[in-house]
Amino acid sequence: MSSDNKELKKNIIKAGLVYLVLISAAYFPIVFCNRTLSIASRYPWFRGDKSQELFVESDLPNTFNVDIAHPAAYEEVLDVFIGNQLRKGKIPLWNPFLGCGMTMIGQFSTRLIFPFQMLQNICGWNWRDFFLLFRIFAAAMGVFIFLKVLGLGFYSSLSGGLMFGLSGTMTIMLTLTEMSNNSMILPYLLLFSELLNRKPAFKNVAYLSIATALLILADQPEVSFYALILVVSYYIFRMRAFKDGISGKKRGGCLISSMLLGLIISSPLFIPFLINQGAYYHLHPPGGTMGVQAPTPITNLIGIVFPSFMRWRVPASSFTMNFGWDYLAGYTGAAAVFFILAGFKKKWWGYGTYLFFLIFGTVILLKNIGFPVISWIGYLPVFDQVWTPRWAGPAWNISLVIAAAMGLEAVLCYNKKQPSQNIITPSINSLSLCLGSIAIASGFATSAAIWTFGILPVNILSFAVAIRWLFFVAGLVLIGFAIRKMKYYYIFLCILLYLILAFIEFPFSLLQVGAINIFDISDPFVHLSVLMGMLEAVLAGIGIPFILLLLLNKEYRNIEEKGFIITAVITFELFFNLTLGFDETARAVRLLIYTVLYAVFILYAIKKDNSLKRGRIAFISAVGLILTGYIGSGSLPERDKPFKYPSALSDYDGISRVMGIQGVTFPNSAAIYGIKDIKSIVSTSIERFQLFQDYCLSVIPQGKYKSLWFTGVFDKTTGLDISDNIRERSSYYSLAGISSYLSSQYEELPDTILAEDGVMKRYKNLSVMPRAFIVSDWSFSDSPHSSLDWMLRNPDNFHNKAVIENIYSDIPGLPEEIKEELDYEIEFLDYGLNSVTLKVRSSSAGLLVLTDTFHPEWVARINGIKQRIYPVNLSFRGVFIEPGINKLEFRYEPKSFYIPLFISILTLCGILAAMLISHSVEKHKRFKK
Repeated sequence: MSSDNKELKKNIIKAGLVYLVLISAAYFPIVFCNRTLSIASRYPWFRGDKSQELFVESDLPNTFNVDIAHPAAYEEVLDVFIGNQLRKGKIPLWNPFLGCGMTMIGQFSTRLIFPFQMLQNICGWNWRDFFLLFRIFAAAMGVFIFLKVLGLGFYSSLSGGLMFGLSGTMTIMLTLTEMSNNSMILPYLLLFSELLNRKPAFKNVAYLSIATALLILADQPEVSFYALILVVSYYIFRMRAFKDGISGKKRGGCLISSMLLGLIISSPLFIPFLINQGAYYHLHPPGGTMGVQAPTPITNLIGIVFPSFMRWRVPASSFTMNFGWDYLAGYTGAAAVFFILAGFKKKWWGYGTYLFFLIFGTVILLKNIGFPVISWIGYLPVFDQVWTPRWAGPAWNISLVIAAAMGLEAVLCYNKKQPSQNIITPSINSLSLCLGSIAIASGFATSAAIWTFGILPVNILSFAVAIRWLFFVAGLVLIGFAIRKMKYYYIFLCILLYLILAFIEFPFSLLQVGAINIFDISDPFVHLSVLMGMLEAVLAGIGIPFILLLLLNKEYRNIEEKGFIITAVITFELFFNLTLGFDETARAVRLLIYTVLYAVFILYAIKKDNSLKRGRIAFISAVGLILTGYIGSGSLPERDKPFKYPSALSDYDGISRVMGIQGVTFPNSAAIYGIKDIKSIVSTSIERFQLFQDYCLSVIPQGKYKSLWFTGVFDKTTGLDISDNIRERSSYYSLAGISSYLSSQYEELPDTILAEDGVMKRYKNLSVMPRAFIVSDWSFSDSPHSSLDWMLRNPDNFHNKAVIENIYSDIPGLPEEIKEELDYEIEFLDYGLNSVTLKVRSSSAGLLVLTDTFHPEWVARINGIKQRIYPVNLSFRGVFIEPGINKLEFRYEPKSFYIPLFISILTLCGILAAMLISHSVEKHKRFKK
């Protein structure tokens, strides 16, 4: 082993130990106090018989953006459900608890066959938090190794790993594992792409292909798409750096081979995903507007540098208000921006790579805010299906972090003396500040005019926005010309300018909770929280650059000491920005402790004799951080599994369905309880069931997003809640087999009686139809929409008549004699995830209808003989049966999963075998030498 490899391994071990200690300290309540980051522990729906209306403010721990509300909430329940099945040796490719049955494979966010997620799900609830924290560790280590391979020093690489591992992408979005999974893998794609460029050998092709497959299997396609764009762009950029005689065609061929192999390995998810995208309902159709819709308000960008400014308490609520993090998907902090600016100061060996990552991250941010021309990227094929403000977060976040780490390396190693300035530089900077001031003034004048005169004409507002953009961009351009010769205090002045700009331009809409002005809320803690958020933003946004300015003008004995203290300051800021969910008391204590630590760093910076040693700073910081975590742990929920079976369903038969009203049994949590709840939250919905839900279970569709999130909560788009829809469409709910309605309040529902009173009330549906029944009269349709039309014209005729969609040419004709009442008996022998078995006795031939969602990859066998399954009553399954006693079995056998799975395993085994052979050959050659 070469000395370089030995040194790299030594640094990796050292960095790994540092990261373990720091992450444990940052998440002290989680690691040492049995507290949890779980979203379900903070939400009322998951706590058994209690419901959101019964919770008072003290019952809802304030999360301060520890999650991203809805997505993280329904992810956890799917993880628990999947884990329960994996421990039984089953892969839940189909989930009968979602709606009337739904595919699990090929959804955006089930992460069903991502190995790390599978391991987490198998290990169970009590290990969940540690798996979450391991994502931070893995992400930080990936960035560290990548930066070390690039040639950066230990402290620059260590800081880069921390800045990504503790960035907003990995902390605020941590419980949203469909993002943090991809973010954890992304640094390793950059690492293996760099290694492949340096040595285009099969081993490196294999590493990159496996990493690509893991990124895709992590299962958020929008995150994966922009991550792959970053990796491919970086690979192409780096190709020109190597002058070893290897052609660009060979390097390009290695990249293409890696990507193709990665797609093949991930095909058990990738192929079903493509099929679902083409055949079913979702929000990302080709040629749509997803690539350009809902751009990030420019003033939200303050959260990237000053995340505390957007972290406030909210009144007791069933959902966490995330105040714009959907539009950011992460933050970097003031220190990262400081070193990004500092990296401009002088060209060095890594300057080109620094510029690549800075430009890439900046372009994504400009696209996210709808910047002219750049935003047109969102109209390109595939790009038009991806909403970047949230999902491109990992790509821009890691890009800016790497640029910041490289800027730090330039500061540590190449900026020992401040360059002299000519008279032009201060003049240019003064002019840029004047332009920025005009931008500020125009924004302030516009806001004042709105407050005075109300809504202004669109043309005046557009003109004001154009003026603001003109002067703001002009100021940035001038700063760009002068920044290489700027002294550090000029960089600090620029950051201060944009802080002021953000404060004045901060949109009034973000000072609202729903439609309520935050200052109209009587809860004094809300106002206190807003004030503390602003104080924290000022403390970090101004204090961190100020400390760094002092430290960079201080003389050190060696670069080791300089690197250590700067890394300590970066770590200090990142800890300050963490979101754990502390209450106001703990937050105030943390603010006080951090203010003391700021004073310690400033004292160190102004001391010329270095009497305040590094060890003392580390000890004081550790005591402060641990004390903060210990005090704050009291306001966090304990690691106690929150999912409790509702006692109101003690006599549930396991076959019929229920309906939770107003969020009771929050959608998808029914899978944990073993309850078949017709509500669901999915990313891709089978078209037939989508039509049934939109028009049969609803008076009118619930709107673009709620059409996929059938939560039963009041819908502003239609003005109806789920109770209104049930009253209008009760016969269709009965057709779907809903035997009970659950509610926390009294409901006037047709054909129901109150079967059980209490905190959670259960209404028995007296008109419910059996889950499986036989009819002897049927009509034909030629499309799902024709079936829907028949359904709406025959709302009360499902007991003895059905409509069959004619997708095959061999549908039997009607019986010669139509019987109004058939003599039959149906017994459920087994109802599993991927199979349903019935024993059927019938006196005559007929059409058996099972009110589970029709899907072409379900197969039926009667007495072992394969039979056709027809789409019946728009969304359900129908099988023709003969008289007598028959055993009918439905099985989900998706060829779109099993065939790619076989190919994937075969490909992966081939790659691993080839890697072993290659390693043996190389070892033999080294031995001979």
